[in-house]
Amino acid sequence: MALGNYWLMRLRLMFSNKKFDSNVWKNFVDLRKYYVRDVLASFKFLGMTKIEIEKYFGHCESCNDVFTGCFSYFITVKDNKKYYLVFYFTDGHVKRINYEYEIF
Repeated sequence: MALGNYWLMRLRLMFSNKKFDSNVWKNFVDLRKYYVRDVLASFKFLGMTKIEIEKYFGHCESCNDVFTGCFSYFITVKDNKKYYLVFYFTDGHVKRINYEYEIF
């Protein structure tokens, strides 16, 4: 993608509706923050399986599945905090989605 197209897409995301776009999510980590509100508000992803979540969001970046039953995806760093979108699974399906941070 040409650099000019990247900035045009970024501006469009900053001032638009910000509907989730799987392709942008997977390819532009720095633009993910514009989709968090839509993902949390839509309820579209509740009830999905782990395979379905990976189809939309890509391979789990921090799979704590064995111990905590969750997948997390890095969003951004701000004020000494790393922010993540975390999908919690029960019986193999998404039951809850949180926007969380860890202090470093």
